[in-house]
Amino acid sequence: MQWTIWHSFLQLTYVYCCHAADAELWTTGSNDSCQLGHKGHDTQLHPSRVQALDAHGVCQVACGQQHMLAVADGGALCAWGAADSGQLGKPTTQTH
Repeated sequence: MQWTIWHSFLQLTYVYCCHAADAELWTTGSNDSCQLGHKGHDTQLHPSRVQALDAHGVCQVACGQQHMLAVADGGALCAWGAADSGQLGKPTTQTH
């Protein structure tokens, strides 16, 4: 595995998010609300690439304690995780 230079590194209460120079998003930590972007709710002990965003490329990312937002290279906004307080910007409170 070849490591790249990180553009940003965010830590927010057990959630770690790394935005790599090659537009990949890597996350690790608590995943109770699927906030890491990986299938299932398992805690991730090691950084894993968010594969759902591979085709889009990520140019910006923001993370909350139980949700994340990413802006794709084409300008699309992707949001996932807990939605109980409307933090995903969707008219539902279901976790995505």
